[in-house]
Amino acid sequence: MLPAYCHRLKDVNPGTITVIETNVANQFEYMFIAHAASLHGFQTVIRLIISIHGTYLKGKFPGIIFVAICLDAINRVFPLAYGFGDVEDEMSWSWFLNKLKNAIGSPEDCMKTLQI
Repeated sequence: MLPAYCHRLKDVNPGTITVIETNVANQFEYMFIAHAASLHGFQTVIRLIISIHGTYLKGKFPGIIFVAICLDAINRVFPLAYGFGDVEDEMSWSWFLNKLKNAIGSPEDCMKTLQI
């Protein structure tokens, strides 16, 4: 159902970036979502400081959720991107941060966006 959900996100919000990655057994490993509106906001009016966080998911589908946020001009939280992973480790964080870097690019007036 995830591919259909991602396809629908792109249909209703063109420019949205979604990535799903599975292992060789076609089992879920990672998912990344950055809505087009969030990417546009980051590139035009958001402070160029990104805060990232991960927290554990419990229940029927355990894993981790990754979140990248910014602050707008009046210090309100602005969601930039989020993702899911099967475990929290260096590989999953690297995957999420690489997808984030690819999504936001390197804003011209920002000396360092993400160092990976």
